Amino acid sequence: QLASRVKLSRHNEFSLKGLTQYSVLEVKLTDPSIEVKPVLSKGVLTSPSTVSKIVEQNGLIAGTNGDFFDIGNSSSPLSTLIVDNELIRSPRVDPDFSTLAILDPGRAFIEDVTSAGVLRGPDGVSVKLNAYNDITIPANGAVIFDTNWPLGTHKLSYSSWMNGQEVTVVLVDDQGYVLDVKTGPFTSADLSVSSFPFVLSAQTEVVSEDGSVSSDELLLVGSPKYEIVARGTSAQSASLLKPGDSVNISYGIMEFIPGIETAFSGKPVLVSNGKKLSGLNNYTSIQGNTVAPRTAVGISEDRDVLYMVVVDGRLSGARGMTLDELADLMLVAAKEVEESI
Repeated sequence: QLASRVKLSRHNEFSLKGLTQYSVLEVKLTDPSIEVKPVLSKGVLTSPSTVSKIVEQNGLIAGTNGDFFDIGNSSSPLSTLIVDNELIRSPRVDPDFSTLAILDPGRAFIEDVTSAGVLRGPDGVSVKLNAYNDITIPANGAVIFDTNWPLGTHKLSYSSWMNGQEVTVVLVDDQGYVLDVKTGPFTSADLSVSSFPFVLSAQTEVVSEDGSVSSDELLLVGSPKYEIVARGTSAQSASLLKPGDSVNISYGIMEFIPGIETAFSGKPVLVSNGKKLSGLNNYTSIQGNTVAPRTAVGISEDRDVLYMVVVDGRLSGARGMTLDELADLMLVAAKEVEESI
């Protein structure tokens, strides 16, 4: 018993296939003393660490891996991430990803979600935003980055689309003012974001009491909060912006799921409505038919109990599981837990 309504159990099972070791964490989501949410290593998307270090550094009672990662490149998680009702990472355009959303008060859903956004500027400038803190920038689309992804660092992993292509990068501060506009084509060395405040001057009209109009200089001081990277036709639209312009940025989850406090993703769905899905071992991109370490999450039928399951693998005496075997385990674990609660 780790805390009120939080239980950790350790399992060792022997069969003709060998030894299987796994752990099950049971969390009653309606308990107000318990909080479940993603925690970023070092507070940013692109700085990975081990689960044990993240748990220790943040004073947590338990933790598991969350999502798949862009291993070897940006190290960013690959799909939906919401923390304390704030969107950190948009859903990935991949039909196999689903999102676990925890609502207030204490109920959870596993859903397929999408997102959308737009940047609107003066004189009818409009730039569709395809994703938020994403590793992929569509050929004629745009992605918005914020300070959860250290600004400018996406170039370290994804510079191939810059060379020889029409690209525009727009920096915006937390008040919605454009700080800088750069147009490509770029090399990776061209894209760097200063950590110092930008000081911009803009001319503004001043109307006196007698009705006369004069021009005055307005100084804008700000630090970058958003970085919009646009390609192709979106780059053409974004290039019409200029420093000092006031813009409006909106971005969010499209599905009407009110009150999402926490969300994170994984793939594929193993069990739906108490039934194991077919074809799980066909997911070759994640070695579905190979015994391997696995992490899975699930929710109870009444949506108020969260199960986190970690299967050991690639260890002496711990064989791991295929996705089909993992689905069987989730069904068994859920049944045993519901009988004990």
